[in-house]
Amino acid sequence: MKKYFIIICLLLFSTTSFSQIFNGGGYIGFSVSQVDGDSLGGYNKSGFVAGGFVNTEIKENLHFQFEFKWIQKGSKTDKKIETSEDYYELQFNYIEMPFLIKYYYKEKIIFETGLAEGYLFKAQEDTDGYGFREPGFTYKKLETSFLAGISYMLLNNLFVNARLNYSIIPITNQTAGGRGWIKKGQFNNVLSFTVYYQL
Repeated sequence: MKKYFIIICLLLFSTTSFSQIFNGGGYIGFSVSQVDGDSLGGYNKSGFVAGGFVNTEIKENLHFQFEFKWIQKGSKTDKKIETSEDYYELQFNYIEMPFLIKYYYKEKIIFETGLAEGYLFKAQEDTDGYGFREPGFTYKKLETSFLAGISYMLLNNLFVNARLNYSIIPITNQTAGGRGWIKKGQFNNVLSFTVYYQL
């Protein structure tokens, strides 16, 4: 992991000559998520998203973007129910490195798609509404996910973004109930909404 951090620092904190080729900035926002295959439904788990990015133009209207971010994912019952045995919350904290192709459509609309490599540095669950503890399932430390999103340019250097983030391979091979394809494991299913500022 150390070599990745070194590369990221070089990209995000570049020299003046480097910035003539690449643009960079930061972003912040929130996520809503669920875990497909855990017997719960709905984007009830909220979390935070924050990170930095660099991008470069491949050709006209087409850019490549690399990001480094912290994102919260997980699952939660739709509300805190009176009986504690019906309450459940699962929280993941990931460090992610997305690789994106961005298409500038018309003047202010940008479509994006790509992949992200994630590292799970903390997982915890609350089964009764009285605090987090170690989860009952074992979750994989590494995650590969598919990304698709859209941005709208508010100003020349300010964008709002909505993005889908979905696990390509299961985050665990265990399944809490359910039928059909979800017996193959559990998958993060995340929507994020962020504000990007480009320097």
